[in-house]
Formats: sequence, structure tokens, C-alpha cells
Amino acid sequence: MINSKLKFVIKENVELTEEELQIINSAYRNLFKEIYGYDILGQYLEEKDKLKNAIVYRDAYINAIDIIKSLEINDMNLLLIYNENDLLIGAGRIRVSEKTNINKFFNLINRYTQKENNYISIPDIAVLKEFDEDGVVFKEAIRFLEDYYASLGFEEIFVELPFSSSFVDVATNMGYVEDIRYITDINRHRTRFLNKDLERTKDEEFNISRK
Repeated sequence: MINSKLKFVIKENVELTEEELQIINSAYRNLFKEIYGYDILGQYLEEKDKLKNAIVYRDAYINAIDIIKSLEINDMNLLLIYNENDLLIGAGRIRVSEKTNINKFFNLINRYTQKENNYISIPDIAVLKEFDEDGVVFKEAIRFLEDYYASLGFEEIFVELPFSSSFVDVATNMGYVEDIRYITDINRHRTRFLNKDLERTKDEEFNISRK
């Protein structure tokens, strides 16, 4: 059953309070434990003050675990997830194709799909475990992103999940597939990469529906 009381906010310029940062860090810490098998965020936070050179923050390892810094470096948006009491319970990173430099992996995607500037990628969605043990929040967050970006004319969505995540079944039931064309550059023992075509059901300019 979908919880219709959840609230979602997409932020392009991320300014968060210290409390919000702690909540997001806690959610991502659990997610990265699931992916890497150890507390990668905790290890990073212990060393962070020693890293004075800005170039260090551009390292892929740092980008993967410093969520807020990665948004700035990689030109990503942030999805904030609130429950019915307006309590922040999770977040997700959003990479929009027309706003980011397409890397080697997405050049691969373009070569096969012959599409440009019409997909979004969700590298991760992290929700505090006590609020989403069954994947309901994850499911509604994905549905929100599908509807929002489909209404803007985007045609495809990519979602990356920990390899052993129970949410893989949730995504599969929502119509996501693991396309062999897109797995070349993915670290398969840690994550799975699924995609789905989006259908724009209403054309705002002509006010018509299309199948």
C-alpha cells in the first residue's frame, strides 16, 4: 500500500541545516554499508579534516560518499523525502542528462539508444531504515520521479541499487529491467543498474494524451 502522505521536494541549490545533514548522512551511511560491506562514510568522516587539498574532493572515492559535495561537483539535484509529520526521513541524488556532462558510461547509453538529453539517472535513494523496511517509501519516491520527469518530456529513467537489495524486486515489479546493453561499466558485485521507459501521458503544449 502506497503512503500518499509522503512529501517530496527536488532541490537544485542545496542548503540544508545541520540536523538535515545528519539525517541524510545517517541514511547514506546505512546504504553504503549495504553496498560496500563496511562503514565507508564513517571512515571518510574520520579523515575528512585532514584532507585540505580541494583536488582530493574530486576523487571518485570521495564523490561517492560526500553526498552534498558530490551534488556540486557532478551538477546533480537532491530529492528530499518527508513523512506525514514533515520529518525528513531520506534523500536521493538525481542526475539529469541535459544538465550534466555525459561521461563514458552515458556515451555508451547514447550509442545504443540514439537518444540525447532525455533521460534521468538515480544513483541512489537512501531512507532511514526504520521508515522503510518494506520498500514502500522507495517505491513512492521512484513513482514521484517518474511522473515528474515524464511530465517534462524525459523518456527514460535509470535506477542503481545495491546488488543484494530487496528493493530490486520492488523495482522489477514497477517495470524496471536490467538491460544487458548498459552493464559494461557497472561494478556488478556491488550494484545493479535497472532502466525503464517513461511515457508522457499528457502533452502540455497541445493538451493531448498519447500512448
